[in-house]
Amino acid sequence: MSIIKKKRIEENVEGGTFSTPPSHFVPNSKQRYRKIVYVPGIQTLIGTTTTQPNPQHSFRWDNFLELVRKQANKDVRELPGSVFGNPPMGIFLSAITPGIKLEIRHYDYDSLFPDKKIFWIASVIKVVGYRLLMRYEGMDEPGDDRYDFWISLGSDELQHVGHCKFHNQTCDLLPPNSIRERHPDWSVYMAERLVKCKTLLANWEEERQIALVEGRFKVGTRLELLDRQASDSVRPARVIQQLGRRICVRVSSQDVDAKDLGDDSAQTKTGIWCDESWELIFPVGWGKQNGWKVVANTQYLQHCEQINSALAQGRKPEYMPFDAMPEIFAWYKNEEEGGASNEKNLKQNKAEWEVGMKFECLDPLNETFLELKVATCIEILKDGYLKVGFDGPDMETEAVPFHCTSPYLFPIHYAKKYGIKLDGPLDDMRNFCWEKYIKQSQGSAAPDDLFDKVPSPNEMEEFKIGSKLEATDQCESNLICPATVRAVRGRLLQIHFDGWGNDYDQLFDYRSRDLFPLGWCEMYGYKLEIPQNDELLSARKKK
Repeated sequence: MSIIKKKRIEENVEGGTFSTPPSHFVPNSKQRYRKIVYVPGIQTLIGTTTTQPNPQHSFRWDNFLELVRKQANKDVRELPGSVFGNPPMGIFLSAITPGIKLEIRHYDYDSLFPDKKIFWIASVIKVVGYRLLMRYEGMDEPGDDRYDFWISLGSDELQHVGHCKFHNQTCDLLPPNSIRERHPDWSVYMAERLVKCKTLLANWEEERQIALVEGRFKVGTRLELLDRQASDSVRPARVIQQLGRRICVRVSSQDVDAKDLGDDSAQTKTGIWCDESWELIFPVGWGKQNGWKVVANTQYLQHCEQINSALAQGRKPEYMPFDAMPEIFAWYKNEEEGGASNEKNLKQNKAEWEVGMKFECLDPLNETFLELKVATCIEILKDGYLKVGFDGPDMETEAVPFHCTSPYLFPIHYAKKYGIKLDGPLDDMRNFCWEKYIKQSQGSAAPDDLFDKVPSPNEMEEFKIGSKLEATDQCESNLICPATVRAVRGRLLQIHFDGWGNDYDQLFDYRSRDLFPLGWCEMYGYKLEIPQNDELLSARKKK
């Protein structure tokens, strides 16, 4: 069902929701960039002792939005919200277009009506990520664009047309004070303006709440976390914070002996932020089932043994209520959610993974995410997982588990075809030849059917060079930064972190949940890192 609804204005006029503004009121100063009013349930984490930095020291997109509003530079663009891989409220980002009308809170009469929330109807002028450029109805005279304002789609100040009618005891519709004398009867004017207007559905508040707050994991959920410093080991960990799909995970002192918590990594001290589909988290019991070293106390190891034994006997394991079970990872729902697409190939048995198959891989433990590595399938694990080694002397000891649907896996020749550096077993990889190497190593190339396909050129054209977005630093996943699309390399995007050198660029799958529309951090009260220099502001000053 569509999330946009056509409404006849009669239901608002006859409902008596249009009021006459007081004639003696003096307006408050107008704000071009509305501060977000957080939806109930969003924890801003301001002032708490967590790994989440204080968002009061966060980068703001004001300069960029001002250029967009003025259309001062055609090269200034954002990455449209509709192209991201299942972002929060993605269905609304795709559906909200210029012309849609909404009820927007304003504060011109709060001192006169302290017991009511005052709204007025406004039209969407532009959509930039999660920010909407709005104009109040009645502001249709030359120069009225000076009253235009930006508001976050995730702000609690934004409602569907009809909200005040259904909450008329606590809400009212009044035009802003700056235009209150333009029309003697606002009901007549609005009836003409809003016939069959498009707006959001009446359950918008509920749908927004679910989209922003709900996630697979809850605070307290226990799972297993790959040790970044020793990839042959997993440790039990707990979710200590949660913002929608994004979770903060820390090695659990309840399940790991103190002597095994000695390292000073973020995994054991502050926790690390990641998406709920991150490659390096697994269900409880995964390590024991797949022969991975599990660093944990006796009680947890016994619990995993019981799970393993039940599965081996065909019985349903007895998980604890806070355990992350295999089904919570929902690997085989990725395709319908906009994730990895090769599940269809697996179901049709076009090809199957075999030990010894070689391919190219983006290493999630690497210090740079700007290269692919020569990789080999060392072992076929349970539930669709593979043990992947990176060809070289440490292939076994530094192996990493991947699910076979992982977007980090690529067929041979991918790096060369799309201009990406390939790292491998040779000291000089400039003359590396896959065919010769496979023959010498007595391996085989993994069939193309096992990997995600590169989308059509038309689909990838949406990712225009120079588009702005927010991106996770994959080397330090607690950080989210203002970023720019620098290049499109097949289904990989080369993302540049604004204010940093090109050597810090990183490669992301085009559907990566570590990429966000502009305004994601603001919507969740999460710090958006401040660039070393504001490139956008500097560029504007040079013009």
